[in-house]
Amino acid sequence: MKFSVFSRFLLASLILLLAGCNHKEFCYKHPHSARVKVVFDWRDAPDANPDGMCVFFYPEDGGEYRRYDFNNTTGGEIELSLGRYRIICYNNDTETVYFTGMSRYDTHSILSPESGMFEPLGYSSSFVPRASEDERIVRVPEMMWGCHATEVELTPDQVKYLSAPVYNVAPEDDRAHTLTISRDLEIVLYPHELVSRYTLEVRNVENLSHATQMCASLTGMSGMIKMDLETLDNESVTLPYACYKYNETTIRGNFYTFGHSLQNPDPHYVVLYVWMVAKSIATVSARTVSTSRSRYTPPPTPEMCSLSSTVSDFRDPSPTAVVSDPVLTIGRMRTTILKCKTTIRITKFTK
Repeated sequence: MKFSVFSRFLLASLILLLAGCNHKEFCYKHPHSARVKVVFDWRDAPDANPDGMCVFFYPEDGGEYRRYDFNNTTGGEIELSLGRYRIICYNNDTETVYFTGMSRYDTHSILSPESGMFEPLGYSSSFVPRASEDERIVRVPEMMWGCHATEVELTPDQVKYLSAPVYNVAPEDDRAHTLTISRDLEIVLYPHELVSRYTLEVRNVENLSHATQMCASLTGMSGMIKMDLETLDNESVTLPYACYKYNETTIRGNFYTFGHSLQNPDPHYVVLYVWMVAKSIATVSARTVSTSRSRYTPPPTPEMCSLSSTVSDFRDPSPTAVVSDPVLTIGRMRTTILKCKTTIRITKFTK
């Protein structure tokens, strides 16, 4: 059999090509991922009731993060690549908060969007007298639970990690400083409350029967929490929240907040906005007086907060209260602003 010149050239080229190939065998002996069981331990928040949880795994080598969602509060199994990670978790049923910096562990943050002063009552607001004109007005956050874990190392036969409860810790429990090693490939996370519940109480209020609705605002608070170390942002924001008539002489308001950054020296002021029936307001329309601000310092012990102040009859304002009228007209109602001069004590508490 004779070969043409072209056929011989083609055969030689094919031989050289095959000789230059570097064949690599597929790696079947060494796994590259593992089934990991994520468990949520609620000892730090036994009354928590979210619809579900989400967990973020951030590779320490800087790769793209992985998010896993659970439609329960107990956890479940996931498929995770072997390697070293840091973890952030929180409830995934939120509606009013925003998230930013999610691509990196050290920038992942939860924040409150901007709001209007009367948004808690469903009204728009502009040119509203405020305690601090320089602060942004943001919504109060909703209830949230979460935590973080570090030094996570997943191998085919075990997982190491640093995760521990924050509040309900036995004296001999050293999980906060000692790595947990699980040969069952189980990671236990301990969510706790990420926000605090504040209560404002105004006592000894007279003529409260003439009030139709009310809200208040609190200045000098933080509007964002960074999840890597659960630290608060230093920017001061104003939080508006709804209030209600608790009884014939008491006003109350309950709201959630990320809290106050200890690095922020700004003072805190509370302003109470009360809508009165037109008949009541008419008695003070000619007696508008200057306003003042009420300042408080959070007490060190978690006890019920209160404002002990008397709002006198609107026809004869006392020195302990300031009544200005009218300030804003909304539909058929007018709003009267009451700013008490006495010290307000607002206390946060966690369960």
